[in-house]
Amino acid sequence: ACYFLVTRGGRGGWQSLFSLGDILLNRTGIWNAFGGVRAPVTDLGLYLAKSVALALLYYCAGQLGRAIDYSEGGVRVLLPQSGCALAGILILGLRYWPSIWLGSLLVTRGAIPPMELPLSLAFAGGNTLSVVSGTWMLRRWGGFDPGLRRLYDVYSFLLFGVLFAPIAGVVITVGIFS
Repeated sequence: ACYFLVTRGGRGGWQSLFSLGDILLNRTGIWNAFGGVRAPVTDLGLYLAKSVALALLYYCAGQLGRAIDYSEGGVRVLLPQSGCALAGILILGLRYWPSIWLGSLLVTRGAIPPMELPLSLAFAGGNTLSVVSGTWMLRRWGGFDPGLRRLYDVYSFLLFGVLFAPIAGVVITVGIFS
């Protein structure tokens, strides 16, 4: 698990340690670093915390994919950030699409060599459209349950989330930006 916040207890020990997943699943509040007192989390604060966490997860997954992908000519074969983005949007909802866009923009701007800003914006838009269209297809046509309890859900995920979503993202991006 990715541990997010640690507060120092009154007697020199660690008072609380909770994971990023606990925050994303709204199991805990945000803790005050000066005494371990739970601070109230507003809806906007929780939305922003989840958005930043999802964008950072996307960025870290993109860097991981760049580090382990050994393809030639700059074309990447492994895109773990796309899977993280699709899972994040399926779990959190479509209102978190700006997090995917921001994470994708950070990944493309951090490429070696760095992309020009208009090209980075186009790639970020395409990656976001791919995830949003995949989520829409899964919910609209797939009757998808994110728990993957049925074999039908696994097949829907493979068909709409893995196969059709990237194709739809590319088609939409090329159509808009060409």
